[in-house]
Amino acid sequence: MSLQALNINNTTGIPRLQPNSSLFQYPHRLACFKFIPVSEHTRFASHLALYFPDAAARIDEVDFGTLHLEVGALKLETRDAIAKRNWNAVRDHYVFISMVMEDAGAELRDAVRISYLGDLFYGETSLNYAKARSLLPRSLASALGAVEAHYEGLVS
Repeated sequence: MSLQALNINNTTGIPRLQPNSSLFQYPHRLACFKFIPVSEHTRFASHLALYFPDAAARIDEVDFGTLHLEVGALKLETRDAIAKRNWNAVRDHYVFISMVMEDAGAELRDAVRISYLGDLFYGETSLNYAKARSLLPRSLASALGAVEAHYEGLVS
């Protein structure tokens, strides 16, 4: 899924996502999505449903509010995009994760580091993953480096 419009935040240089407005052109498509209650713990899933409905559809209803599972749903979408060499989708996912990390609390930062970056890249050495790694924004590359250093410390 490619984002149709990005705004650049002049203070951070990170593109801002725009909601997928094409969903609202066909109300019957919205009815197919599960209700996502909005609360402090499901805010990530709400944003995910707005920007990446295919990823949000991977989340079982009982898993809403479990950040690691919600973040893992986007990781699965990113993994599929990497396998298909859909670099635009991979970039879109990275922009979304970067945006989320700007305002994230400790629990969400932890979920992104472990269940997105760590699970996505740990042990992956294929050319597709090398390309995906090269597309990481500096902030995510730094976070991934810290996760990998932690994993290396565990096996040493």
